[in-house]
Amino acid sequence: MQIAHYHLLANPTIMEKLREELSKAGNPTSLKDLEQLSYLGAIILEANRLSFGLTGRNKRVAPDEVLQYGGYELPPGTGVSMTTLCIHTAEHIFPDPWTFNPDRFLGRERMESRKYMMSLGRGPYKCVGINVANAEMSMALAAVAKYNLELFETDEEDVKFKYDYHVAHPKLDSKGVRAKVIGKA
Repeated sequence: MQIAHYHLLANPTIMEKLREELSKAGNPTSLKDLEQLSYLGAIILEANRLSFGLTGRNKRVAPDEVLQYGGYELPPGTGVSMTTLCIHTAEHIFPDPWTFNPDRFLGRERMESRKYMMSLGRGPYKCVGINVANAEMSMALAAVAKYNLELFETDEEDVKFKYDYHVAHPKLDSKGVRAKVIGKA
C-alpha cells in the first residue's frame, strides 16, 4: 500500500487518471464496483510488482520426474527456484522495470505480463489472503484519491527496494510514506 500511495502522490498524472476513472464510474465505494475498475486494478498490480513480496528463493523439488529447462535435463530431486526480484525486474517481461507504470497492465496485449506476477505467490503457495489484500488496497486507494495530499519528508528512497531480509525493505531509517492533507480533491 505504501508503494501505491507514494507513486500516486509523486506522479500527479497517475493520480489524475485514477480520479478520472473513479469519477466516470460515479465514485464507487463498494468493493464489487471498485474491482471492475481497470486502472485501479493496474495500480494495485504495479504496486505489488514493485513490493516483490518474498525476495528469498523458495526451492521447489520434483521428486520423481526429470525436468526440462532450456537444453538441460534436471534429475529427479533437483531443487529449482527463482525470486520475485529477478522476475519482476526482467526487462524482457517488464520494460523499464524500476519505473512505476500501471499502464503495463492495461489492454489485451498487456494481459500476458500478469502471468509473471509473483509478489503474493503462485499456485499452491499463493498467499491465502491475496483477495483480502487486493480488496483493502482497492478501498484504501479509492478513499485516498478523494483528497489532495502532498508528500511530507518522503521520497522514493522511503519505498524503493534496498535491503533483502527475505522480504524487500527500503532504506533502514525510512519513516514510511508521510503526507499532508491539503483538502478535498
